[in-house]
Amino acid sequence: MVLISRLLLRKNVLNSPGVRRFDQRWCDRIRLYVIGGHGGNGLPKIGGIGGSGGNVILEACDKVKSLEKIVKDEESKRIKADDGGHSRKVRLLGETGESKVIKVPVGISVTTDEGEELADLCKTGEQFIAARGGMGGIEASQFLGSKGERRPVRLNLKLLGDVGFVGFPNAGKSTLLRGVSRAKPKIANYPFTTLRPNVGICDFEDLRRISFVDLPGLIEGAHEN
Repeated sequence: MVLISRLLLRKNVLNSPGVRRFDQRWCDRIRLYVIGGHGGNGLPKIGGIGGSGGNVILEACDKVKSLEKIVKDEESKRIKADDGGHSRKVRLLGETGESKVIKVPVGISVTTDEGEELADLCKTGEQFIAARGGMGGIEASQFLGSKGERRPVRLNLKLLGDVGFVGFPNAGKSTLLRGVSRAKPKIANYPFTTLRPNVGICDFEDLRRISFVDLPGLIEGAHEN
């Protein structure tokens, strides 16, 4: 594999105009703090009911390819749905708070900080309520609206590689990945430098996109090599 890498780099195949190299600057996992909307207060004098708070909803969408848009749109990484409306004389039933819908890529796994899986969004249109809104104020709650759910969640984007580099330690897998893309895997002169998979992506003139994955030494007996 080291020989292949050297030949490709020597012939400058990977730097030809028809090949665009991409690095690993995209985001494949983020941590969000989601907050459901607060329920609105009721009106005790005339039995008015407060509106329920909105939910924070994660929805899988095939048009969203990465988590970068969420990071850009939600810089604070705190996502809150709208509060429910209070009951009042001109409107006895308070308005329901608007839910906050976050579009996420297909293939998102939603987990807690402890690693417990909450949802696996594998199809377009699948939804998961990450934080429910609080109930509006009613007689049982002395007409006081309740708080919405709030908690941190982790979004993990499951990536699939088209080509996987598998070989013994120090075979040159990371060197080859660095050559065909702008991924920057750790390279050193000792075995098992790669402890977790690294992904590099190449776009070609014919609109093909190929992802290459540098895999740790998964061959049986690799540690004896």
